[in-house]
Amino acid sequence: MNKKERVRAAIAHREPDRVPKGEVAIEADFARALVGEDLPPWELSLRAHELLNMDLMVIGDWPRPQVGTTKEGYALLRDVWGRVLVDNGVSVETVEYPIPDLTRASEYRYPTADAIPGEELRRAVQETDYFTAGIINSVFEDVYNLIGFEKYMLTLPAEPELLRPIAQRCAEFEVQKAIKFLDLGADMIVIVEDIAHNTGTFISPRTLRSEIFPFMRWQIEQIKRHRDVPVFFHSDGDLTTVLDDIVACGYDGLQSLQPSANMDIARIKAAYGERLCLMGNIDINYVLPFGTPDEVEQVVRDTIQVAAPGGGFILSTCNTLIRAIPPENAIAMYRAADKYGVYPIAAQN
Repeated sequence: MNKKERVRAAIAHREPDRVPKGEVAIEADFARALVGEDLPPWELSLRAHELLNMDLMVIGDWPRPQVGTTKEGYALLRDVWGRVLVDNGVSVETVEYPIPDLTRASEYRYPTADAIPGEELRRAVQETDYFTAGIINSVFEDVYNLIGFEKYMLTLPAEPELLRPIAQRCAEFEVQKAIKFLDLGADMIVIVEDIAHNTGTFISPRTLRSEIFPFMRWQIEQIKRHRDVPVFFHSDGDLTTVLDDIVACGYDGLQSLQPSANMDIARIKAAYGERLCLMGNIDINYVLPFGTPDEVEQVVRDTIQVAAPGGGFILSTCNTLIRAIPPENAIAMYRAADKYGVYPIAAQN
């Protein structure tokens, strides 16, 4: 099988020749450590994918050109929403929100898909043989990035009607972005929306059901109406209370499955493995950053044993490849997947 056939088989809950592999994102600092040199972004990403023998390439597109400098010498950036951020070399912090006053939200001019270059995805489609996916958001993070997290969390339970028109316009923009990615040739869309922490969702399941999931469901409907492609959902954290809702939205797969957040992949495979393709579950809290290569290999082997039979599994970290992960552990993880992920999956000794 080639890369695309392998991933498509897994998503369709069929057993491919081997377990497919990929990541939602690879941090540039990690990629430089893995590759051993500093390359332009596209070449760096491509080389990292090649070194780890991935099947899946997932691409986001969030242009944030520099628009100034702080008095301390830090870069001031502006994203497509008009949000102003400061990059201090360690983190990127928002210093100006596009909608500071909700009473004037109707005056805000929303971006269009023309603001998204799509160049990296175009190159992935035209120049590689990877199964390609484009990343979009839904409305949880988009809305609070427009008005500020604190204001969002206070307004959402008290006056949700003030936020719904903003959420609808955000959902429309993200669908435009998805359609642009699909027209460039993407094989799949991933909706990235961190709605949970280690012990549960950031907002109540009831509020998610009334204010977030309906927009997700609408987005998936619009995407699939344009082209019938798989749509995956990414969120860290404990999603136990809303897994049925994620399925009901129409998602084809779920990425992250953070083991340190009660996302036991054996339990989830048994309950949802026929409805969701599962992607992830390799721990980045301890195993990958601090474990030995042998420990990493054993965890990958154990995960494949419970998640891969019958198809419906793509191996990845439970989040992304971050700089805290030693390159030798990432290499051990991906080599173990090639070693133990050949179908039919062999029983453990």
